[in-house]
Amino acid sequence: MYLVKVTVKESPIEGRGVSTLEDIRKGSVVWKFDPAHDKSMSPTEFDALDEAAKESLLRVAYLSSTSNRWVYPPEGDPAHFTNHSEKNNMTAVTDSSVSEEPFFIANRDIQAGEELTNNYEEFDTRPSIKVEGFIKQWHILNRDGTPTKEEELPERPEDSNPMEGEAFRPWYKQDEHLHIEGGKIVGIHVRGTLEEVQVRLRAYLDQEAKILEHFGGNEDVLLPDADSFLNKPI
Repeated sequence: MYLVKVTVKESPIEGRGVSTLEDIRKGSVVWKFDPAHDKSMSPTEFDALDEAAKESLLRVAYLSSTSNRWVYPPEGDPAHFTNHSEKNNMTAVTDSSVSEEPFFIANRDIQAGEELTNNYEEFDTRPSIKVEGFIKQWHILNRDGTPTKEEELPERPEDSNPMEGEAFRPWYKQDEHLHIEGGKIVGIHVRGTLEEVQVRLRAYLDQEAKILEHFGGNEDVLLPDADSFLNKPI
């Protein structure tokens, strides 16, 4: 939990972020795991969650380097909005005499009003980690199975306020889906290794005619819907 007074407001990095309401001296502990407040679960417990719950948790949790548990803030905690930055002003520190989990100190003097940021790569040990709002384990492939070049991706739109109900989710936070355009499957947006995603894409292309007949040829299709369709007797 944050040990300084903070607020959540619009961020120039992504959507909303956490800003300090007070000056913070370099070396001060800014966030520390509190077992009476913060949450954690084992990898076994995580694996037992349904896909929707996993998706939600992956956006706010990290896999701890000290306990090998998924650590995350409770509902309503400002830490949900802590953004990644390679120019982070908080640094992760591991010291069991202070906390059983990595904690965060100010790596420079931070003035009131500044956004508090950390670098996910310092403390999140999952194989593919979140960086600047984009989950690296996502792959966006073209129809031929090649990765879409970064410059071909749509520009990041502004996030809506996630605290005001149903929020717009830009391309880098969207659900897994098939991209359909001009009467054909033109790509796939899904999590997994490159090889896994290529295999999934080929499976959908094998059933392309039936998918288009069922869903139409000009609207993207969420993969749970497509999976359900593919599981039907043909």
